[in-house]
Amino acid sequence: MTPLKKEMDLFYDSELNFLLDSKKDGSLITYESLAMGLNIRAMIGLASKISKEGLLKFPRSKKLFKELIQANSISEEALNEIENDLKQSKLQKEEKLKLFALLKYYKDDSNWYELLKKGEIKEKDELYYELLGHHYIEKKEYEKAIESYFKASNITPFDPRLHYYRIEALRASGDKEQSFKELIDLVRNFDYFVQGWNGIERFYLEDEKLSPGYQSFGKALSINPNDWGAFFVLADFYLNKKSYGRARDIIEILLSLEPNKWVFAEGCNYLGYLFSLDRRNNEAQFYLEKALEINPKLSEAWYNLGNIFFHQKKFKDALSCYENAAASEEKMAQAYTQIGLTLLEMGKFSQSEKPFKRAIEIDETEYFAHLGLAEYYRRMKQKDKALEHALLAKHLRPDEPNVYNILGTIYESFNQFEKAEECYKKALEIDPMYRWSANNLGYLYEKMMKKDPKYKKDAIEAWKKRLLITYKMGSSINGAVNHLLKLGLKPSSIKHFIERAKD
Repeated sequence: MTPLKKEMDLFYDSELNFLLDSKKDGSLITYESLAMGLNIRAMIGLASKISKEGLLKFPRSKKLFKELIQANSISEEALNEIENDLKQSKLQKEEKLKLFALLKYYKDDSNWYELLKKGEIKEKDELYYELLGHHYIEKKEYEKAIESYFKASNITPFDPRLHYYRIEALRASGDKEQSFKELIDLVRNFDYFVQGWNGIERFYLEDEKLSPGYQSFGKALSINPNDWGAFFVLADFYLNKKSYGRARDIIEILLSLEPNKWVFAEGCNYLGYLFSLDRRNNEAQFYLEKALEINPKLSEAWYNLGNIFFHQKKFKDALSCYENAAASEEKMAQAYTQIGLTLLEMGKFSQSEKPFKRAIEIDETEYFAHLGLAEYYRRMKQKDKALEHALLAKHLRPDEPNVYNILGTIYESFNQFEKAEECYKKALEIDPMYRWSANNLGYLYEKMMKKDPKYKKDAIEAWKKRLLITYKMGSSINGAVNHLLKLGLKPSSIKHFIERAKD
């Protein structure tokens, strides 16, 4: 059964039934109201059908074109068709420019905002301010985004999406309490706004308030049982709790509902990612390749597949995947970061600097690109630059263990062993299972004990820590065992330590 057929078989709420009955009058306002009513219920198949039907009668309706674009916002094929229709439409030039900008925004075209700037728009309507808000969100200028969305919602107060965009900008600015209060008010005024209920669900689940969180999930599905957004929010909750099996169950239920192919591809990508977190790489690769078979331009799937190959040390395959991810989404900073890291692993040092810098150019908060540059400059014997970028990464992510681990290796290159020790310990303080710092700490103490034997005890403790971590993770313990044997521990003592770890 097609997604459209499933939407047509739904039991509609009274308000939507009224709108569907009103369609008999064939007026423009009825078509526009019905298209929006279907979109806010996430019934995008019907919204698209009604918008197209309305445009046959009213080809100059900017509103119907906008609803058609939003109904197909995740389908590049459909957006391409709409783009052709828009070019041939008899809309005014300004209206076309704004609609082209919205369409290209949903297509992730990096130049979408240029249309708005170059168009010398005179009519500052709700669509203009909505687009301006999206622009400021991309630039992380949240106060300006809030102001722009506020202007848009004042012009068209009956569209809940404009209020929702402003609330999300408010949340992004850090005012979670006020954004939640306003979101509650929004769904009270627009009871059938599915995206609003998904937002309420996310708020409650983030605060571990499971009962109202599940209630919000149920409310969204009571409006539209095929709403994929509610499923992704719930899966994200379990993902953040590292309950990967439960997250997979949620996505599998979504896929069983046979959503449109674009959502199905996103679901397969999500499943692949979840399987990769459990190191079930064969299943992960199966779902990621299935996602890419459906949507070859799904950048996240290319990126996730690249990560699997990277950890398997299949660097040529990983590089190809990351390059495809970057080609599919020009502003995917992390893809460029991984291209740089893969080139480092392949020994192509001279080629790795450029992608790291490109990543930072796209997103100055991409701390991992700074870590990549730190490692690049360390290997190129430019220690001062290496330290500079590692400290920049620390400034951006002071809670990230990998930052302290890389910073520790750089301090080691300066023979500043005490600072290196402090960094490795900080990494393990943040994440007691961070084996790389336990490993580096063991090597560091072995280096230090050559000058001062008192560090032998510390080296033993570091390698015990490494042994314990790898044992709990199901990884090879041979490296840690060999170091402990070299440090004078008896095999029986090591065996006893492992037996205690089992308990």
